[in-house]
Amino acid sequence: MGNDVDPVEVRTRGGINLTAKAGAEFVAAGDSIGLTATLQEAAGNPVTGAQVTAELYQPSGSSQTVTLTEQAAGSYTGSVSSNVGGLHVAVVRAMKDGQQRTAPVLVAVVPPGASLGAPAETTRDTDGDGLYNAFVLSVGATVPQAGLYVLSGDLYDAQGQLIERQAVTVQAAAGNAAFPLAFDGATIHAHGVGGSYTLRDVVLTAVDLDGLSIASLDSPYTTRAYTLGQFQHARLQLMGGTDQGRDTDGDGLYNLLQVGLEVRAERAGWYSVSGRLVTPAGEELDWASRTVHLNGAGTVTLAFDGRNIRAGGANGPYRLIDLMITGSQAMVVPTAYTTAAYPVRAFQSIGADLATMPERITVNPSPAPPGASVTLSAVVENRGGDPTGSFPVAFYLGNPAQGGALIAAVTVPGLAAESEETVTTQWTTPDRPGPYEVYVVLNGSRAVAEFDYSNNTSLHVITVVETDTTPPVTTLTLQPAPNEHAWFTAPVTVTLTAVDDRSGVAATEYDLDGTGWVAYAGAFPVAAEGVHTLQFRSTDTVGNTEAAQAAEIRLDMTAPNVAITGATPDQVSLLAPVTPIVTVSDTVDLQPDGDGYRRGRPPDTGARRLYRGRPDHVRHLPAYPRRKPGDRCAGPVRRVESERAAGQAAGRKRPADPGGAGPAGGQAPHRRLECRL
Repeated sequence: MGNDVDPVEVRTRGGINLTAKAGAEFVAAGDSIGLTATLQEAAGNPVTGAQVTAELYQPSGSSQTVTLTEQAAGSYTGSVSSNVGGLHVAVVRAMKDGQQRTAPVLVAVVPPGASLGAPAETTRDTDGDGLYNAFVLSVGATVPQAGLYVLSGDLYDAQGQLIERQAVTVQAAAGNAAFPLAFDGATIHAHGVGGSYTLRDVVLTAVDLDGLSIASLDSPYTTRAYTLGQFQHARLQLMGGTDQGRDTDGDGLYNLLQVGLEVRAERAGWYSVSGRLVTPAGEELDWASRTVHLNGAGTVTLAFDGRNIRAGGANGPYRLIDLMITGSQAMVVPTAYTTAAYPVRAFQSIGADLATMPERITVNPSPAPPGASVTLSAVVENRGGDPTGSFPVAFYLGNPAQGGALIAAVTVPGLAAESEETVTTQWTTPDRPGPYEVYVVLNGSRAVAEFDYSNNTSLHVITVVETDTTPPVTTLTLQPAPNEHAWFTAPVTVTLTAVDDRSGVAATEYDLDGTGWVAYAGAFPVAAEGVHTLQFRSTDTVGNTEAAQAAEIRLDMTAPNVAITGATPDQVSLLAPVTPIVTVSDTVDLQPDGDGYRRGRPPDTGARRLYRGRPDHVRHLPAYPRRKPGDRCAGPVRRVESERAAGQAAGRKRPADPGGAGPAGGQAPHRRLECRL
């Protein structure tokens, strides 16, 4: 069972080349699986005396090995079998003079008991119109085990042309199952060939067995004969169309545009046909209808008035839309036909025809400010072929048919055929902002006879808005607050708030330290120590931009370093006076600021010496040396008495200062300072 398969070839540069194949693409369970291996040198000479084996791996994971014997020079054959259904892999290995080659071969083992029977023909009319919506060929099958199966097949016409491919999926129990292949009736009818049909290439696939094809139809199946008209199709069909212009009075212009529609009606009878002719932009030019008798194929002609086409003022091509054909059958076609690109002047000229369009009504300035004098303009056309006499053009605030107020009336002396003129007037806008409807009415008194009066009135909405020349105002908020010397000792969060009481704020932007303007999207931090310059501004929706504001952000988060030198422990215990040196250093320069220190000019080289003197004068030093309030030494400066001074306090007499430099009586204790950093 099964078909021959292409061999797998493993070719190398130099050495030997191995080609392996199985005798069939799939075999029945228990049947012999023939394997063939061919060995050749790179030059094409057969390789003899090689050791060739094949290891067959089953879907369960177990395997068995077979030795392939040399039947001819360089050709090795062998066979193996498996009772397990599913896809198998045979790995062929060849050894010769220390060289090894391997090649995989796929073999499908079909479980026993799978088969297909002859199809049964049925048809389905799902909409009750007497035509076949589906042509069903149901194939009986026997499946070896419960599982998911797919049956596929192709339908051909009598000339061997493919009509349609179909597949059906069935969850089947072990044993007999039916697989209905339903071919679409409308597709068969559209194919255009009746008669007998042929079912070919029918294959049953087991999804649960790695998509293994387990059965096929041994020979094609030929159906009985069918007429093409039995399959689903529209009984009323539009087959195509033509168009032509007709000059009925010999003046060289088309009085009519005729559209001929090719219609096929299977049921004879009287039908009503109608449709609309529109411009390329979709504006209606004319509507036509007629009643005809149809029996089979025929032509239905709709005639459109050339004067209406000329009055539309648009060149072709024109479209026939909303075609409706009703009778014993019905049909609606949204877009039925498109004509040639006729120039509008090819159609019959009409008498005078005045027109105004909404998009050609303007106000200057726009938008208009409240209570201001503005200019209203309207373009007035004469689309007809005859000149006009004088006629009025009236401007109204509001619909004149509902009591709209007259703004002004202007008299036009006349318009030549197919010409236009711009009519203007002055108008003082209302005091309150908002939208206002301005109507323009032509020839309201019917002083001029026209072909069409329906295009004499147009509406245009004019917007009155407050003028705005005031820019927004932006407020800066910095968190947390600075200390009393306007310094920040922690990262600063910057928030910008803009207000505009007229047109509204369009955008806010800022520039930090001259790096360029950046759109403000929300609060942002400033965390780098130093003095920063922030500029900010906002713009409203009409383009007013406020003058840039500026602020200074001074940020210092590092405490100073305080060191006391010149008074070592052994000096403190002596009677001689000690001269301590207090040195304060920082990453920024320091200047005296009250009882502390502040940042000043650029720092000098080295540390700044703040005090030098006798130890009893040290008590006049500030208790908290710092560069500014808020940046203190981590601990207070405290006085520490020497051991000798401590002993005197205990009642022992202190010797006089040998240097005579101590306080009178030599009774003052010696001290040292300690700053806990």
